[in-house]
Amino acid sequence: MATAMMLRVFGLLGITLGSMLLLTLGNASSAAVFPPALLPGWLEPFAYILPPGAGVRALAGASYFDGGGVGLGVAVMVAWIALSASIIFALDRRAATRVRTREHLQSPAVVGEEAS
Repeated sequence: MATAMMLRVFGLLGITLGSMLLLTLGNASSAAVFPPALLPGWLEPFAYILPPGAGVRALAGASYFDGGGVGLGVAVMVAWIALSASIIFALDRRAATRVRTREHLQSPAVVGEEAS
């Protein structure tokens, strides 16, 4: 969903940005191999806010820690989905409003009124 949102916002460049953010930084900071505390200082915050890290922590919590961390991981992923869907919805609504306005201004009744 986040890549779809980036595609809508940035066009084809959004696919590249989404891949760089979610795959490259997300996987590197996911804490699947090293805990976030062992990551470089600039990379550590990404472990907590990007979906790959949240997913890894949720799965580890469910598997090894009696559900600890599952709620936070799910909350981060739901927040990404909600934010992405909201941005896509807002952009679609704005585009539909522009189309309706353009169609209204080009309708024969409006054009005829302007000519009188």
